Amino acid sequence: QLEEWGVSAITLHGRTARQRYTKLADWDYTKECSSRRATNTPFIACGDVLSWEEAEEHKAQHGADAIMVGRGALMKPWLFTEMSEKRHWDISASERL
Repeated sequence: QLEEWGVSAITLHGRTARQRYTKLADWDYTKECSSRRATNTPFIACGDVLSWEEAEEHKAQHGADAIMVGRGALMKPWLFTEMSEKRHWDISASERL
């Protein structure tokens, strides 16, 4: 029904607020929700993305058009560089400051 209302994009986190960090994000549920889209509305998914490989995997296997990163960026602010360049970036402690 969201698409009928004319939304520009759909964002889904694969874990409820009540679950907090007690469970991992449910990427199978994310895939199910993505597959129910009636149109090509962009589908943005998030939850437990801590590496560029995970981001690519979720886009390829779980129907996400884009990935939103939260906690992973707090732990590794350079994660966005890794994702855009599709490589690990082993930076020194001084570069992290």
